[in-house]
Amino acid sequence: MTTSGLRRIGAVITFIVGRVIAEPVREGRLRDNGWSPGLRAVVTIGLILFVVLTAMTFTAGTARRLFGLTLGTDGGTFPLALLPVVVVATVCTLTLLATAALRMRWWWKVAAVFVLAGTLMWVPVISADLPSIALVLVFLLVYVGLLIGRRNRPFRVWEFVLLLLLLGHATCWVIHLSGGTEMTTAVDVQLNAFITFYLPLFWLATPVALLAGAAMAELTIATITWSVSGIWQGVTGRRDAAGDRVPVPVAVRVVIWVVLLVGSGVLLTREVFSLADADLLWQTVRGVGLFGLLVVLVLPVLWRSERGNLIRPDADDVIDGWPQASLPIGPLIALPFLYQLVAHLFRAVGLGGVHDVLMGIGGPHRVTILLTLGCLVLYGLAWRQANRGRDVPAVVLAAVAANVGASTVGSVFSLEATVTAVRLGGYLAAVVTLVVLVVRRRLTTERGVALAGVLALTALFDFREFIYEPVTFLIGMAGVSAGLVVGLIWRMLTDQGWTRGDTPGFPRSSRVMIALANLLFGGMAVAMVALFGGYSAFDLEQFERIGDHLIGNGLWAGVTLSALVLAWRGQVIRADGTVDPALAADADAEAVAQPRWLS
Repeated sequence: MTTSGLRRIGAVITFIVGRVIAEPVREGRLRDNGWSPGLRAVVTIGLILFVVLTAMTFTAGTARRLFGLTLGTDGGTFPLALLPVVVVATVCTLTLLATAALRMRWWWKVAAVFVLAGTLMWVPVISADLPSIALVLVFLLVYVGLLIGRRNRPFRVWEFVLLLLLLGHATCWVIHLSGGTEMTTAVDVQLNAFITFYLPLFWLATPVALLAGAAMAELTIATITWSVSGIWQGVTGRRDAAGDRVPVPVAVRVVIWVVLLVGSGVLLTREVFSLADADLLWQTVRGVGLFGLLVVLVLPVLWRSERGNLIRPDADDVIDGWPQASLPIGPLIALPFLYQLVAHLFRAVGLGGVHDVLMGIGGPHRVTILLTLGCLVLYGLAWRQANRGRDVPAVVLAAVAANVGASTVGSVFSLEATVTAVRLGGYLAAVVTLVVLVVRRRLTTERGVALAGVLALTALFDFREFIYEPVTFLIGMAGVSAGLVVGLIWRMLTDQGWTRGDTPGFPRSSRVMIALANLLFGGMAVAMVALFGGYSAFDLEQFERIGDHLIGNGLWAGVTLSALVLAWRGQVIRADGTVDPALAADADAEAVAQPRWLS
């Protein structure tokens, strides 16, 4: 291989790594954009705690061998010597949440009081410990006074320090003196009191756990889409002595398309044909039908968001803009679990009747109802973004909502299909689009790259588990899924761009502290599972699987449909930055001719 060929391969690899890893981290990390010295100190404390919790997760197996294990009531064992570290992290996380709420809207303040009251009162109410209940009530009165007195005032570090001391005292009092008085040893009392104390906080970790579960899907999509773009630039980037681009021979183009079509088709149909013959046809029909449902739900939002935009989003745009839309997705998908948390918090503050009423609503269909409600809210947010011309967030929100809706419909009406059968629908749509474009002689470079990305994505997306397989063994020793740990770290590095905003109802200091609290909730939950050796009341792998299925597959749908629309309708702006007059006229005509219900 010549030196120029090696340079081009190196340039392609550098391009892919830069786009997949470096750029998302650079754009999405926590960034000091005018922080006060006090806020910098708080951020430093939070990041140190997150690193410590992550290190405890990786070394949990060694810690369980080195330190004495204490038996809990659920049969799990825990290295008690590390319990103070987890308690400190818990207190700091609650303090971040409480301090952030001081300058936020009133409903955030009410939610903060409710969460703090339910968490601190949970153990004392169960054990009927009146001194602890009185102490918690005193703390809540002081906190309400701070909420009233510090509203509309800038952040001061003494607020964090004061709440840290008060919450630390209340938490240690509750854990040390409350709960489990029937245990045989004081050690068991403290461990089980902390487990009971931490249980409500575990549910607060579900949104970040769901988003962490989708991280491997995001990385897989980014790797495939940017690889297609990078390879295209490498293949078409050759220039002659005069500096003109050397055209790719027709035979090479035909070979590339044949390899893509045949290779992706074989990989997709392999799993489908592995089913029993009786299930093959129905699996295919259901999969293509569910993909059609995704098309029906997402395309109107995509068309609506195009009005006023001269450029259509491609696959790269969608995956790069995913963090802009990720903030509401986690809580809304986690709505069934957060609903359960709210019900239990009512019980913790002594309102057991409200708890019974809430848990009785919907009966066995409660999860389906709440998931549908979260899906509808997401779809409404997608239309709101589309009306503002924000095409990428609109597509992501609509695709996730559509995937949740399709999964719910398939579950309720027994129309489930394997994800490979659904992706077969995307493959067939790409093949039909390619044939139409070739027949009509409209297969331009941009359209070809978009279709190549769809074919590669539909074929390789289901192999994303192999991306993190090398670390599965190391982290699996601690009883924690590798995808969950890697996803949590990736969320910390890439999803914090929203913290740079600043509004009166959601100031920058509160955004930063909420982001840190969210990360620490997830880090503590993962560390607790790891330190328990994978056997505990805290089962996080279910949330990872749900996040990968509902959010990860929704992200695939958004990227695939955006690329198909781009391939079918063309790009208004060419790759060299000039406007295509014919396509611009077509776009204007389409905007005028759109049905009134889309306007």
